[in-house]
Amino acid sequence: MIDGTCHFLNAADSLVLALDRKGKVTFANKRLCELLSIDPDSLLGADWFSGFVAPDTRDPLRSVYTSMIRRKDTGLRFCQCGVVTGGGQMTNIVWHLVRLRRSSGSVAGCLMLGTEMTAHRQEATMFTYGIDFFTHLASVIPAGILVADLEGRVLFANQMMADILGVEVTKLLGRSFLDFVGPEERGLVCSETARPMHGGTTTYDIPLVTPSGQRRTVRLSVGPLFEGESPVATVATALDVTEQKEAEARLERERELFAAVLESSLDAVIATDHEGLIVLWNRAAEEMFGYSRSEVLGRPLIDVVIPQYARAAFVKDMRVLTERGAGPSAWARRVGRAQRKDGRGFIVEVSVAPYRTGGRWGAACSVRDVTQRRRMEMLERQRVEELEIYSSILRHDMKNDIGVVLANAELLEMLVESDDPDVRAAISSIVAVCERMTRLLTTFTRPA
Repeated sequence: MIDGTCHFLNAADSLVLALDRKGKVTFANKRLCELLSIDPDSLLGADWFSGFVAPDTRDPLRSVYTSMIRRKDTGLRFCQCGVVTGGGQMTNIVWHLVRLRRSSGSVAGCLMLGTEMTAHRQEATMFTYGIDFFTHLASVIPAGILVADLEGRVLFANQMMADILGVEVTKLLGRSFLDFVGPEERGLVCSETARPMHGGTTTYDIPLVTPSGQRRTVRLSVGPLFEGESPVATVATALDVTEQKEAEARLERERELFAAVLESSLDAVIATDHEGLIVLWNRAAEEMFGYSRSEVLGRPLIDVVIPQYARAAFVKDMRVLTERGAGPSAWARRVGRAQRKDGRGFIVEVSVAPYRTGGRWGAACSVRDVTQRRRMEMLERQRVEELEIYSSILRHDMKNDIGVVLANAELLEMLVESDDPDVRAAISSIVAVCERMTRLLTTFTRPA
């Protein structure tokens, strides 16, 4: 047991005893060891029934204990037996038995809470003692606890239950639990509460509205409370799961949004786990590669979309990414080749992001088919190259033609003897235009 729990149980006024499935002692508090006048270490591992229980009550107690271990319900049980004290005297003890479970859910044994019966308490009922023990424990248990009789009237409620319901403890006692439940949920509560009376337990969630108008979702676990073999009441534990339910609802909304975005994406979205096995394959991936989702989930990505010649480099990059959560391929946008189901290759642009789950790195990939884009880019380059060739030829021819015109204009200027200013102006204009066109062609052919 945890040290803090042991300290609490050793300080308790009640007798506390823990037994394993075979009835061997696994814990006894200080109060019980003092009653038995025995060292705690000597008590551990001892057979409780054969070593300390009076012979005339041994079999009944063992029967109740065995039934408690084997029954599938989580009911609380009470019994009375004689115990031989350290002084050799016999004392009667009322025991309250609670099943102990491991974290896996399997039964580990029972916790027995006892009270030594004195003369003036012999006439009290087993159930009264059970409520005393139960009250003692319920004050420290981090859950709401409520005990109701078979008619549904509240006999006991701890403070946490009162806090969950939004009322004072005193206002719960004697009232029906249905008073705190909406009319539409009362049928559910009645049917679920009745089920444990016929064997088994039940756990369900129910919406509640506190007197202040606050809405809450409460998870109730209901089981029977036994006196001997007969159920006399029901015990309910309650947890306020409002925040949990709201978080689950938000998570579900985000999951649906993610699924909608994923399925509407024009890019193929693929995710692999730390072993390179495909765990996510959206609709665009189905259309792009020709594989349905059911065909590829769980298969190595390398066998599905990576061409044979590129697999060695792919394995190297993915190994670095899944080991470190980083690497040359992480967050980079690369262009490469992939292959479809029919074996045809095509050009893709890929970006890869590492993600971490379960302490290990996986890879999420966004894949875009850029075959058409690359083809258009190639055609555009070809067109630009052709235009450059045509432009170069045109510039060359124009330079030659301008040179001829300029030479003829200069020759004409030398041969013409006329002093007519208009003729001279016309020749000068021809020369000026040719020189300007030569300068423009020189500028446009100069490297950028």
